[in-house]
Amino acid sequence: MILNTYANDPLSLQENLKHTFDAICEKNEFGKRVILDHPQGSGEVYFQEFHDGVSMELYDCTFREEITINIQTADANPLYFLYSLLPGVGFSHLPRGLGNFQAAVVRSSKNDPLEIYFPKDIPIQLLIFKIDKELYRKNRNKLIAKKEALQHLFEEQETVSTAHLCSPNICIADLYQKLSLSTLKDPNGIYFLEAEANLIVGHILTQYVTDNDLKETNWILTTSELERVRQMANRICQDPSDAYTIQELSRRTGLNPYKLQEAFKHLYKSTAVKFIQEKRLIKAAELLGTSEYNVTQVVEEIGLSSKSYFSKIFKAKYSSCPKEYQDQFKNRKILSIKV
Repeated sequence: MILNTYANDPLSLQENLKHTFDAICEKNEFGKRVILDHPQGSGEVYFQEFHDGVSMELYDCTFREEITINIQTADANPLYFLYSLLPGVGFSHLPRGLGNFQAAVVRSSKNDPLEIYFPKDIPIQLLIFKIDKELYRKNRNKLIAKKEALQHLFEEQETVSTAHLCSPNICIADLYQKLSLSTLKDPNGIYFLEAEANLIVGHILTQYVTDNDLKETNWILTTSELERVRQMANRICQDPSDAYTIQELSRRTGLNPYKLQEAFKHLYKSTAVKFIQEKRLIKAAELLGTSEYNVTQVVEEIGLSSKSYFSKIFKAKYSSCPKEYQDQFKNRKILSIKV
């Protein structure tokens, strides 16, 4: 299911959720709360507007089918900061879905729509901040000017949206839980909400800067390090269905995430996540062509959770959707039998 919304119109998503899920939309001191109680989804979604061009969406819900939120950015291209307590949510321009306690920073671009992927039957605890770059930096120019990574982040994006998947951060998880479990339930919570939200935004920015600082150091690779990555890549080729994450690959190889990525680029001209995705797609094509698995079973077999995301990346590689690809092989088998 696809829900369309606009970066410059927060009401469009609220109305979409309301009509699609027969939801109740309540206005309170915190902003808006959309209550889902429907066969296709249950839970709550909070919407709040703050000062300085910051707005917040908090998802505490479960969808009974895969949901894609398509965000049109033709008239506005804000920054998006995401933070997820649980794995499963995907976002376009990210190499993989968000993991536990993981943030992402997305620079949107005009005429390059963004998509959020919500999996089926998996609890969602997701926080999204939408930030107007011009308004946000208005009173923070001196702070932003101190870090090149922040200067680049708040520049106008020209043609293509980009995204950075941050290293996991437990500190943000504590702030998230306080905000969702305490502040939004407390009648006096409105007095703390904006301060707590800005504190989380600050932590995400700090993690983003830290990641970029690490990226610029410790990048020289030894022969031993390259060999460890080569062995890890061979294991991925043999079993692409394993639940690989950058953190797990880093642990197994003994390299920090940025050294790991540099090693994959050096050896395979690809990032680690793209390498894993490529091997999974090759395995999926093999299963679709030679086994009796249906598409859902193939998705599970290669270690993915979102059927819609799988279909999108499979079509991008093979120029046909998974079912069409499978049917082509079935038709060839039928013709060969007749001959």
